[in-house]
Amino acid sequence: MDFFLNQKFRLTRQLLFWAGVWLFYIYFFSYGTTNFSYVMILSAALLPITLLTSQIVSRHLIPNLLLKNQLLKFGVFLFAALLFTAFYILLVLILGVGFIPNLRAEDIPPMGRNYTFILALVFLIVLMVSLVRLWKFYIEKESKTQRSLLASKVQFKEQEMSFLKSQIHPHFLFNGLNTIYGFALKESKRTPEIILTLTKLLDYILYQVDKPKVLLRDEIGHIQDYIAMEEIRFHDSLEVIMEFEIKDESIEIAPLVLLPFIENAFKHGAPFDGKLKVEIALFAAQKRLQFSIKNTGGSIAFEDGVGLSNIKKRLTLLYPENHNLVIEAKNNHFTVSLNIELQTLIDGK
Repeated sequence: MDFFLNQKFRLTRQLLFWAGVWLFYIYFFSYGTTNFSYVMILSAALLPITLLTSQIVSRHLIPNLLLKNQLLKFGVFLFAALLFTAFYILLVLILGVGFIPNLRAEDIPPMGRNYTFILALVFLIVLMVSLVRLWKFYIEKESKTQRSLLASKVQFKEQEMSFLKSQIHPHFLFNGLNTIYGFALKESKRTPEIILTLTKLLDYILYQVDKPKVLLRDEIGHIQDYIAMEEIRFHDSLEVIMEFEIKDESIEIAPLVLLPFIENAFKHGAPFDGKLKVEIALFAAQKRLQFSIKNTGGSIAFEDGVGLSNIKKRLTLLYPENHNLVIEAKNNHFTVSLNIELQTLIDGK
């Protein structure tokens, strides 16, 4: 297949094709005769006009006139080319009879005496070459159209992804500033600590979010920073249980895929028996990631939050048909389960 498609073998393919045409002529004209020298000469004489007419029609008339809807010009020039070909073939037959020594009429092969048959044979080759050329133009046009459509889809996806990423910044910053505001009102001594943690998180969000993939361990590190900030905010009214298991330290993931779930668990969770309880579990192997988070209380607002709506769209763009997200409320708990096929990231490199 590579031989037929590779441009490096174009000349070789052409030589093999026209050698095949010559053998094709020899086969037909040798029927009913033993005068193979005349058959060879006639076949060799017909080959250049067949090649010339085929090239004129397929490489000039078709792309420059037919495919540009200049049908009248195409018809006129095609007729002229075929008329010239017919004249050349007639001249070959006359010269063959007149100048080949010791050639008797009965020595001329039956197929070589029929001028109409010879014309039909030559025009058949011209037609075949032209149809192949038309098919090639069609394939190239379809391929170009498909590439254009794909490029448009990719551009649209990238624009939508950029928009979704841009929503993360103000959403996260708004929530973080609310936390700082609350501590500032209380004149808490831990306000600087909160500001420092938020600064680290914002640095990660602002400069890592545009990357197609980041190391999973880095994503987890910033999740832990965020949880540390929430532990300061909730103080003794928060209980967090974390279980992370990463089989391969080189595993990568799209940035900020998991953090919105963590953020929503704290934002929309509600204390139960005096404490907000959050349980986070993550397992990652080379080909898959399993993540779950469960918090007490919560409401439908959890599912409709800006962060979660955003991440649903991002997951659809990043891992289409290769992720499974389940959100359910049961027994005063809200649970999110996410499974991802890690090697199917669409905008990764």
